[in-house]
Amino acid sequence: MISPLDTTNPNCRMGDNTLCGTQGQDNCDLSRCPTRLSTVKTQLETFLSSHATQARYGLAFFPATESGSSTAAESCRSFSQLTVPPPTVDEATRLQLSADAVLQAIRNVPTPAGSTPLGDTLEMLVQQTPLGTSAASAGDAVVIISDGLPNCNANNPNDGSQPALCRCTALSCMGALARLGCLDLDAPSALMSNLRARGVRTYVMPLGNEVAMGEGPQVFQSLAEAGGTLRPCPNGTNAECGASYVCNPSTRLCSGPSLLPGELDRVLAP
Repeated sequence: MISPLDTTNPNCRMGDNTLCGTQGQDNCDLSRCPTRLSTVKTQLETFLSSHATQARYGLAFFPATESGSSTAAESCRSFSQLTVPPPTVDEATRLQLSADAVLQAIRNVPTPAGSTPLGDTLEMLVQQTPLGTSAASAGDAVVIISDGLPNCNANNPNDGSQPALCRCTALSCMGALARLGCLDLDAPSALMSNLRARGVRTYVMPLGNEVAMGEGPQVFQSLAEAGGTLRPCPNGTNAECGASYVCNPSTRLCSGPSLLPGELDRVLAP
């Protein structure tokens, strides 16, 4: 998350032409080369500053991995509880305090490292929050912001010995990563579909060039479909969908993820 948001930005190159923020390199100059983490912080600060009392906000980070962790199990560890639980009442002071707590947690987040245990994190959210469980839950939504493809499923039916089925998300899907490194699309999609059946929308926002290449676009589109949050293109034009994405003229929905950077306001749209 501390590597550049846009790896093609020439301001993100060091003197030896390597990317800033990558292993062994200095941190990026955020004024000239925004990183994935700085982009998340900026966008959430802007969003929460404008909409602090319009919803009950909670926060969960993933993975629960400290920089320097080396084993496959450590890189896939997920938190067992929310970093900031959402308030239980719609009182303005409580809502403001919750939004402030989310902002403070985001500002203080340690350097993220590790894999993408999305399935386990969604399972934790379902267990620890009242998402879609009552009339008061109308309008509930989950927003996932990630610079990686979902993996870390120890029970993944596929493994690295079946490359076409594994769809490896790591440098290698052998040994300890034989299953953990394989793409885990089914588990989070099932959880998102169940939430959708309860009236809860799940939005996904990918960050970084890597998730816009290879498996990335289709994976994030599948997650958006499961969450019921594909972006609309009411006029039937590709221009409404942004660069690299197209409008389906039959459904009037865009290909790609639920949200592009800068589109968080869509979460609160009717």
